[in-house]
Amino acid sequence: MHFVDAEWKLRSFVLAVDSFLGRHTAENIVEAYDNVIEKFRLTTKVKKVVSDNASSMIKAFQDCLQHSEFAKSYVGKGKLGKVAKIVNSVRKSVNATSYLQRKKITLRAQNVTRWNSQLVMLQSVLKHHEEVNAALTLIQSRGKITNQDYLALSELMSVLLPFKEAMQQVEGENIVTSSCICPVVLGLLKAMELLKNSNLHYCQKLAANLKDSVSKRFLPYINSPENRIASLLDPRFKNSWIKDDVEKEEAIRLLKTHVASRLGKDDEESCSTEDENPAKKPKLFNFMAEGLKKKRPRNSISEVDSYLGVETRNHAFR
Repeated sequence: MHFVDAEWKLRSFVLAVDSFLGRHTAENIVEAYDNVIEKFRLTTKVKKVVSDNASSMIKAFQDCLQHSEFAKSYVGKGKLGKVAKIVNSVRKSVNATSYLQRKKITLRAQNVTRWNSQLVMLQSVLKHHEEVNAALTLIQSRGKITNQDYLALSELMSVLLPFKEAMQQVEGENIVTSSCICPVVLGLLKAMELLKNSNLHYCQKLAANLKDSVSKRFLPYINSPENRIASLLDPRFKNSWIKDDVEKEEAIRLLKTHVASRLGKDDEESCSTEDENPAKKPKLFNFMAEGLKKKRPRNSISEVDSYLGVETRNHAFR
C-alpha cells in the first residue's frame, strides 16, 4: 500500500505475506487475493493489478496490466535463443565458468517470468562477447557469437532498453508510479518512432511493430481520467507530456473539476516547496521539451492555474 502522508513523505507498506497452501492455480490465486482485499476492505478501491507473466497469474488477472505486457511478445526468439544456449553452456562448464570468473565476468541467465531478465542476459553477454567466445573455445562449442550476431543483438538491445526504463518507472515499490503511466507510454511511442525512422538494419520492422502494439495496448490507459489527473498532479510532469493545445485545455478542465470536487473552490491550503533533491530526468522523458518540474504540487483549486503555468484569463501556455 502506498500513500503520501501529511508531511508529503511517500509511505509504503506490505499488506500481507501469507503462506500459500495447495496448487498455484489461477482459481486459488484469485481466492487468496480476494481474501486479503476483503480483509482490508479494499474491494471497491482496487483500480489496477500488476503481476508477472506466469500463466497462472495471467489467467487469474487476465483483464489487468501485467509487467510483461510492454515487451513479452517482441523479443527476437532466434538470436535470444542462441544467447540463452551460450549462457547455459558456459554455466554448465566448470572450465568455462572458471575462465570467466578469473576475469571477473558473470553471465546472467534469463527467467521465463521476467522479460527484463532476457535483456540483462543479453547485456552481460554483449559487454564481454570476446571473452565469452574464448570461453566457448575452451569447451569446443561451435555456437559462438558472430559479427552478424553482435550487430543484430546490439540493435535488439537498443530497441528493448526503453522498455526496461519504462518498467523501472512503473514497477517501483517506494516511488510514485501511477502518475508515470501517461509519460511512460508516450515516451515509448516516441522512442519507437525514432528507432523506426533510424538506420536500423535488423530491427527496424520490430520497432515499427512495437510502436503499433504499444499504441493498441496502452493508449486506453492514457485516456483514463485517473491516470491523466495523476500525471498532471505530478510536479515532475505537470502538463508537459501533452503536446496538443486543445488536449491540454481539456486536461486542465478535468483537473479543475476533480480538485473542486475533492477540496472545494474556497480551500486555500497550500504546500508549495522546492524539491531539495531533484531526481535525474530519465532519457525516456526527453520528448517533453519543457523538462521535468522540480516543485511539489499545491493542493488548492485557486492555485491550479499557477501550478500548471497557465494564465487564468486566456489559458495561454508558457
